[in-house]
Amino acid sequence: GLLKLWDFMSGELKKTWKNLHRGPISCLQYCSNLDLLASGGADSLIRIWDFSNQVCKGTVKGIQGVVSALAFHPTENVLIGAGDDAKIYAWNLDSREIVKTFSGHISRVTSISFSFDSKSFISSSRDKVMILWDFEHEKQIRTIPVYESIECAIVLPYNITLPNNIELNDESKVYVASAGEEGIIKIWQANEAKILYKQASGV
Repeated sequence: GLLKLWDFMSGELKKTWKNLHRGPISCLQYCSNLDLLASGGADSLIRIWDFSNQVCKGTVKGIQGVVSALAFHPTENVLIGAGDDAKIYAWNLDSREIVKTFSGHISRVTSISFSFDSKSFISSSRDKVMILWDFEHEKQIRTIPVYESIECAIVLPYNITLPNNIELNDESKVYVASAGEEGIIKIWQANEAKILYKQASGV
């Protein structure tokens, strides 16, 4: 029933406070720009915390079942999240009202990650697809069949080099790393649903 803040380098427990959820917390997401922490629980609620003062600033509702993924919009005052109903919702953090709904997955959403230009985001699911979304227009840009249940997908930065000298340097593209039931990492160029790199098994 507690949230705990640790010093990563020393391993020292710095702060502890009550999480206010009924049941376990299933995911956390921090926004450095706003100094806010979002906690999603098995009680279908999302609580928004003033991180520095450990004060709950409000509760976000609308998700069915366990909250499975959260992400703050990089530039707007918006939080997006998903639960057991396979839909992704966006809430205005001031009004706490749902302002957008993204429907496309048919199974639980497992992760959400925004592109670096903030215009799109990638979502993964146990339905064996990732979806690249146009945030503003609430529509799918590309559905990527990955043929495995994905537990996490994150957008990668530009100007990095993969094995075999594969460079991620086209800022018009969205590069994504995914991992799931196969136990290996895959790198995708999401705009074209193209796999660029696949980790060798056992590496």
